[in-house]
Amino acid sequence: MKKKRNRDSVRLSTEGKYIVNRARIDKGWNKLQEDWYTKALTSEATLKRFWRGTPISRDIFIEMCKALDLKEWEELADWEDHDSTTVCFPLADNAPPEDLLPTLDLQYVKFKFMMTGIFAEDKRTEIEVVLAHLKDLLRDGCTITILPNKKSVAVTGTFTEEVNEQVDIALIHLEKLLTNYRLTKLPISESAL
Repeated sequence: MKKKRNRDSVRLSTEGKYIVNRARIDKGWNKLQEDWYTKALTSEATLKRFWRGTPISRDIFIEMCKALDLKEWEELADWEDHDSTTVCFPLADNAPPEDLLPTLDLQYVKFKFMMTGIFAEDKRTEIEVVLAHLKDLLRDGCTITILPNKKSVAVTGTFTEEVNEQVDIALIHLEKLLTNYRLTKLPISESAL
């Protein structure tokens, strides 16, 4: 018999993890930042459960999002009706933050993204440096196009979890250099390619 999930508890969705991760990087916080869980009036243990995708109190979930200045908390929640039984492996007391995310076979999980944007001519050199770095991080088959007449750029590519944070940092830097941009980033499985 399947148990119903407590509607007063919420868990972070896979897509939500990427949004939360970007927001905490923007604040300069690590994944277990004391300022974060203190501002949300909770504990480090609850922050670990939040990262794992384990259901936590809805009120605490909202406070965790508010601490990151994320107002649309509903978009970060996993609303699917799941079995309430969750298997979690204990973390070592000194486990690095990367161990908080679910363990995945990195050989089979990767991400794809597409970014387009417009830039000012004086930013061209910096943009080319960031694009060269991105090209080193991306797997074969990435495309990088700079249209000189329109001062626009388009980048598409795939990458593994191993370089996810480095790609995020490069994309954030690129966002700051562009006057207008659009970014789409999604997790995909190797079998989907």
